[in-house]
Amino acid sequence: MLSHFRVWLAAALFALTPATFAAAGPTEPHEVLRSASDRLFAVFKSERDSLQHDPRRIYALVDNTLGPYVDFPLVSQLVLGKHWRTATAAQRDRFTTEFHHMLVRFYTGAFVDDPRKVDEVLANSDTVIRFLPAELNPDGVRATVPAEVHLPSGQVVPVAFAVHHRGTEWKVYDVTVDGISMITNYRSSFASDIQQAGLEEFIARLSSRNREFLEPKPKSP
Repeated sequence: MLSHFRVWLAAALFALTPATFAAAGPTEPHEVLRSASDRLFAVFKSERDSLQHDPRRIYALVDNTLGPYVDFPLVSQLVLGKHWRTATAAQRDRFTTEFHHMLVRFYTGAFVDDPRKVDEVLANSDTVIRFLPAELNPDGVRATVPAEVHLPSGQVVPVAFAVHHRGTEWKVYDVTVDGISMITNYRSSFASDIQQAGLEEFIARLSSRNREFLEPKPKSP
């Protein structure tokens, strides 16, 4: 289910690059995420034809549209856990960059493999995700935004976005899908690889996989 589900989750949220929200824009966390989702659907609709011819463009579209809503430095720190504390400043920067690329690669890969999924998403854009009012922490700086993702099969998957108020913006720093935290999942997955290969080699491997995805594939004769 995960490979199919990531298509729908990608269509509703996650990606990357800092920006500010206009003063007149939404200020409640769930409204901010709903606005991000609406923007992505609008971009998919306007770029639909070009994506059919060059599906790899979806990487940049998702990257540029949703990036303002994710705190990638914090996400990277939480994912590396204890390894963040022993990493050099250069390693932290490189890991943050490569992890950023990896997440966008993961959430856009299904579209790149099959551009027809863009039409599938657009056909269900009004019902694919429903954001519920945020549950604010007592500190007023952090909140959880519950949501429901509606799969084509009719199944409804509970999702929760962990957000915090950074400067003038609400930023996502974790997503829990059906009870599974993105941070916890990646931290566990990466830990054994880092333990075996070391952080430097792990970052190099991550960078290599990202380059393979981003480089244009040679066309068949």
